[in-house]
Amino acid sequence: MQKKNTEASHTSQVRKPINWTKIKSEYCRGASITALSKKYNVAKSTISVRCNKEQWLASREKRTNRIEQKVERQIIAKKSEYEQAFLEALYELTTKTMEGIKSCAKKNSKSLKEYSSILKDLRDIGVYRSNLDLKEQKARIERLMKDTEKEERTTVYELEVADEHAQ
Repeated sequence: MQKKNTEASHTSQVRKPINWTKIKSEYCRGASITALSKKYNVAKSTISVRCNKEQWLASREKRTNRIEQKVERQIIAKKSEYEQAFLEALYELTTKTMEGIKSCAKKNSKSLKEYSSILKDLRDIGVYRSNLDLKEQKARIERLMKDTEKEERTTVYELEVADEHAQ
């Protein structure tokens, strides 16, 4: 009669504690419940119950929305940089045109007509905004980006604290 090794079978059944913070974080970043179940060796139903109980889907959607907003602000900021460069070039052209008009002889109607045409073209290209307006717009965008980053850090901290209390 053989004696069973109960110690060996007992230690093989001991599980590591489930790291719900990591699982929730990965879920909120887009991982599926099936993938998380396989990765962490936790039943899909267990993850699903926790997911519904703690409203992970809402957190996932909130994170996705913040990322979309951040990308949108980055696109706007880049567009603003291009717009600023364009407006600076427009300003330079306008300045040079005005200098040309001032230096042009008053009797030289052909040159004045050409300068007038250039000014009309510049007016049609874009409405001039001051550098102060551009700086204010850029500062607003930068402030929005900083606020979003701060919100993301706060959310991660809240997730970690909530998980510590849950364990």
